[in-house]
Amino acid sequence: VKSNHVSAPARLMREVRKWILNSHEQTTAATDLHSVLRDIDGLICAQLGKPTRPAPCLQKEVPTADIIRYNTRRDLARIKQTMAGMKRTLLAHQISPKSLPDNMSLLTLDY
Repeated sequence: VKSNHVSAPARLMREVRKWILNSHEQTTAATDLHSVLRDIDGLICAQLGKPTRPAPCLQKEVPTADIIRYNTRRDLARIKQTMAGMKRTLLAHQISPKSLPDNMSLLTLDY
């Protein structure tokens, strides 16, 4: 299915081309620049339509201090969890001093 849809810039350029060709074909007195610019401005306004303002932002802005406070709390909670995990790991793999070999002999130096 072939669509007849033409984008707004293409329609605008087509209208400007038609207007320029028509103005060249007519042998009447030359039109002043003001009227030409007024007509082009009218064409642009007709193609673009009424300007619309951007919609206001719906998301509430969070103050920077609240963001820093939240991130700090989150980081502290993460650090606490990491330290608790390290403590559990150390306690689970605790080595009793009795199971260690006597390393005092390694400290003697042979001269």
